[in-house]
Amino acid sequence: MTDRTMECIVRVAETRSIARAAQSLYITPSALSRLIQNQERELGVRLFDRAGKSFLPTQAGEAYVRWGKQMLHMQASMEEELRRISRGNEGKIRLGFPMVLSSVVTEEIIPVFRKQYPHVELVLAESATASLERQLEEYQLDFAIITAERFLDSMVYEPLLEEQIVLAVPAGHPLLEKGQKREGMDYPYIDIREFGDETFIVLYPDQSLRRYSEKVFKTYDISPYVPIQVHTVDTSLRCVKNGLGVTITYDRPVLGEHYRGKIVPVCFEEHTGRWPMCLVRHRDHELTRSMEALRRVCEEVLQKR
Repeated sequence: MTDRTMECIVRVAETRSIARAAQSLYITPSALSRLIQNQERELGVRLFDRAGKSFLPTQAGEAYVRWGKQMLHMQASMEEELRRISRGNEGKIRLGFPMVLSSVVTEEIIPVFRKQYPHVELVLAESATASLERQLEEYQLDFAIITAERFLDSMVYEPLLEEQIVLAVPAGHPLLEKGQKREGMDYPYIDIREFGDETFIVLYPDQSLRRYSEKVFKTYDISPYVPIQVHTVDTSLRCVKNGLGVTITYDRPVLGEHYRGKIVPVCFEEHTGRWPMCLVRHRDHELTRSMEALRRVCEEVLQKR
């Protein structure tokens, strides 16, 4: 049963006439008669009683027409919604981001986007990088903002800005007095080995910053005390802010208003690590106009920071 067949039978029931229905459908009466006969044969019921030139729906015909009208209406509604989605006027976008970007996303990115697309539903997911990557792989997110240490073949990465890897140290820490200015470094330099006896806050083992931290410990032959493991960069910085230790992290969150003046970023290696912050999507994921607009807003907002 096709939509066209259903439309034709509904039209015959409405006009009670093969000739008038055929004229409005732009087909011949004989073709319309054959279509009805074929549909009756397929369904095994009679849809119309013939009374002279009139075609009167049987009980089965009335049921067919009632359901047919509903199905045609649903089909038209679905096609219109799909057209609106394709134009970017409606639909849903699922955006993932780390907790440290919560204020940026909710206060700067989303308000700008919603002025452009007020009817697009937004689903926001705050999580750690490893979790965001898994959600992208499983098509649970359309986009995620991720600071990328690695690049997966299944993903498309669009660089937004670059983040520097630093050691976050509580303001007033005595070792900060050893900070040196060095050419090419944005922050004071202190050899990581100076912090060998300090308490370190680290992320969970499946996260990129944790892997990087362990590489640093091994490279510089230090075995710091690690009493606290956390899920997100934001939590690690809260720990540092409250004097619970130091942590290897990205520089931009440290410079945010929540930590400015309370945490000091320090360069700790001869060659400072830099990772790109990217807007990431699955390679198989097609972009609607609204998704493309959100991508542009993210890019414009984050590159100004």
